[in-house]
Amino acid sequence: MSSNLFNEFVQAEYDGNQARVAEALQVSPALVSRMCSGVRGVSKAVAARIDELSQGRFQKERFIWPDLAESKAPNDKAEAA
Repeated sequence: MSSNLFNEFVQAEYDGNQARVAEALQVSPALVSRMCSGVRGVSKAVAARIDELSQGRFQKERFIWPDLAESKAPNDKAEAA
């Protein structure tokens, strides 16, 4: 799940340009490639940077606890209705 979310971040915030993402996150391009492919997960530190860079559009909690974020989303909608 989080690799899909990371790919969404890369596409939405950087038009899919992994080199720009690596520079913005201050990580290696190889690490960005591994996170995009799902070989590596997103660390808490990187998740926090993503949250900051995206101004909260991609919240760190969604990367750190993807199952919790997924299970919580439908409940939030039900409570709002």
